[in-house]
Amino acid sequence: MKIAFIPVALALLGSGIVSCKKDNYAAPATMLTGKIVYKGEALNFQRTLDRTNYRVRFELRESGWGKTGPITVPVSQEGTFSAKLFNGEYKLVFPADNIPFIMNESVALSRDTIALSLHGNKDMDIEVIPYYMIRDAAFGMSKVDSVVSGSFKLEQIITGANAKNAERVFLYISRTPFVDDADKVAVTELDASSITDFNNINLSVKVPASLNNNYGTQMADQKAVYARIGLKIADKDHLLFSQIAKLDL
Repeated sequence: MKIAFIPVALALLGSGIVSCKKDNYAAPATMLTGKIVYKGEALNFQRTLDRTNYRVRFELRESGWGKTGPITVPVSQEGTFSAKLFNGEYKLVFPADNIPFIMNESVALSRDTIALSLHGNKDMDIEVIPYYMIRDAAFGMSKVDSVVSGSFKLEQIITGANAKNAERVFLYISRTPFVDDADKVAVTELDASSITDFNNINLSVKVPASLNNNYGTQMADQKAVYARIGLKIADKDHLLFSQIAKLDL
């Protein structure tokens, strides 16, 4: 097929049929990188699975250039992001329905929008206000019964009219450093209404006995699991997470 295609393409080029001025524009080459932070501390989220299944994300909207839609920038499970863009003036917008935080109004144009002027590579932290923070997360592994334990505190950050209830807390374990509802081998959860002390929350979950057999004998050398805490906030689809801990088996 390549041999047949090349002469046709050359003929078209020779005739000028496939000449188009906008094809001469250079590809985007300016890097935008950074983190989603609260008081300088990166927030942790669910992992974006692929280009059709975004989790926490923001959109960049640029006027001009014949733009027909926003540029979607996914945020990693560690709260980082990166995108290769054209220089220009953008509005950075978070879809407001599902994110577990609100914009910091001191840096925002409005409740969900930030002005972004991009002229050369830019590294920036986006300061937000989460509904809660997961504090002092600590994890342990019982070698006797293969039980992973997690303890932590919940600090409510947003109070008053904009407050949201904590709905459920989770302890996930995974065989890889990707840990959330889509990447897990076991999970335990607790309804937040059952928590009597937000400064002393404890969860535990047993490592499945079949862990080393789920993917065939090539996985029989599994030496560790990865764990982290998740928090579901009322009316918000996307969870907040603690950092990930590696626990030797």
